[in-house]
Amino acid sequence: RIINLSLPVMMQNVLSMGAWFLFFVFIEKIGRHELAISNIIRATYMIMMTPVFGFSSAANSMVSNLIGQKRYEDVFVTITKIIRLSLVVIGAMILVLALIPKFVLALTASDAKLIDDSFACYYIICGSTLILAISLNLLSAVSGTGATRAAMYIEFFNIAIYMIYIYVCCLVLKTSIEVVWLSEALYWSVMGICSFAYLKLGKWKHIRI
Repeated sequence: RIINLSLPVMMQNVLSMGAWFLFFVFIEKIGRHELAISNIIRATYMIMMTPVFGFSSAANSMVSNLIGQKRYEDVFVTITKIIRLSLVVIGAMILVLALIPKFVLALTASDAKLIDDSFACYYIICGSTLILAISLNLLSAVSGTGATRAAMYIEFFNIAIYMIYIYVCCLVLKTSIEVVWLSEALYWSVMGICSFAYLKLGKWKHIRI
């Protein structure tokens, strides 16, 4: 029973890390300068994402706790509160970081030209992090209901769209690095929509663990 519950979570993380790895493989095909920009942005992105992971863990735990108490009617209320709080905290952080891009980027790079060329991607991940603050909480809530298989299917569908977009941008159209990094906004938007749709269906109320 434990394996049945945890295996989809493992597969979900494998898919996510695999897609992240391929993202940089495809970017390398565009050029070394674009890859260098992406490495700086990746390090900065990790800093921005860290507080979101904290809220998503809380969403997962609290949803599980409520369902264990059979308080199904409180699940959406709790998710909404967590998302609002997440948006306030992450929004305030992003606002500050958006005002000091050169300082933040200089933490992970010393090349002035590289830093200047990273500004556009930097603002793209600022916006993507706000979408992440909503979507990751919703996906964690799906997992928290015990519907780990559904969360895996959402991740699989999401990554399929993500990889198609990156492949077309990098290898077919050979777009700018900024257009490629817009994939993050697409990724989190699709995830949020799918997770919200599943939660609204209410099938998770009938899951027995």
